[in-house]
Amino acid sequence: MALITASNLINITPEINALTENSSYAVGIFKYYLYLAIIYYDPEKRQDLRRVLCYNFLDKTWETLYRESLTNESQLNFISSKIRVFNDNIYILLESPLGWQTLRSEFRENSREKVKLVATTLSPEILNLFSYRQWLSFEDNLYFLDEKGNLINSDLTANLSEFDNEIISEIAVFKNYLYGATVNLERGFQIWKKGNQAPLEPVITNGAYRYTLNEKVFSLVDFQDCLYFVTGVREVGEYSKKTWGIFSTPNDFEIIRLYPDNDWDIIAGTPRFTPQGLKVPLSGMGPGLDDLSHPQFQFLKAHNNALFLGIKTAEGLQLWVTENGIDWMTIPEYEFSNFYQVEVDSVFSIVWGLILVLKVTDLSGVKTLQIYQIK
Repeated sequence: MALITASNLINITPEINALTENSSYAVGIFKYYLYLAIIYYDPEKRQDLRRVLCYNFLDKTWETLYRESLTNESQLNFISSKIRVFNDNIYILLESPLGWQTLRSEFRENSREKVKLVATTLSPEILNLFSYRQWLSFEDNLYFLDEKGNLINSDLTANLSEFDNEIISEIAVFKNYLYGATVNLERGFQIWKKGNQAPLEPVITNGAYRYTLNEKVFSLVDFQDCLYFVTGVREVGEYSKKTWGIFSTPNDFEIIRLYPDNDWDIIAGTPRFTPQGLKVPLSGMGPGLDDLSHPQFQFLKAHNNALFLGIKTAEGLQLWVTENGIDWMTIPEYEFSNFYQVEVDSVFSIVWGLILVLKVTDLSGVKTLQIYQIK
């Protein structure tokens, strides 16, 4: 496995202002470029600044594609930036107390050129995209997972609610099946699958027999003909249909590998007896990758024939990587260790590398956006 060094971990963050409670940003990948939409609002001046920037990986330069400032009186109090890529177009939503605005890309004959953005009125169907956090195509149908865990255009949500499931946390298409993973506070997470002309069937229940210590599935990633996922308890204050809860259980997550025949193995986690027999972690590591500080899961992403995992530890952001799903190694932290707090906002796997979008806080409490490219 090629070791990631400082030479191929590149900070590509543009020169932008620090983040505040009156700012919002969104990052997206479209074709061969990275796009950043950001909005700052000054409540005293009743003024905002809206910008959309584009990063060219070949030239290693940022360019401002859109810039506007609004001034007005308003009693509203919300700020939002969102980017969605759908049907070969990029859509951007910018909102502040001064009003909301939508942009879309113009048609380009050369798809390798950066887009031109135009302000436009979007259809209700496109506007709905901004309320969805995940969508995918399966058997000629589109499935949308909204922010509250409802799967649009599917009977999965109604069916799974009958089994004490609160919401659907993740969806994926794997080996010609649609998979849905749930949050279940009573029994532990469940994973179900449905094929074309095939009935809905359970794959794993009862939190993989760790029960409520595995109440949620955080990710579903197709890697080397298996479906990998991370599971544990929800973060403090995370949405629930029943309640907004404060949980004291440490988020000691597990990594599990699911096979096409519904069998599964623990990659990192607690050894235990199950109806399928004794399960022991194939990596030899326990929950939280043996980190006693109770690390929090940040992301799981397949990229360039490897599987990357990000966790937030007492020391900051820590990256792990494996080429076979079993043997994991840490990636040197380098610049990540310079920040007081680090949270992963989003991760993209593209031809130019693995892109990490981070929200960081320094010792003085100043929050900034940092974007890294791992070649």
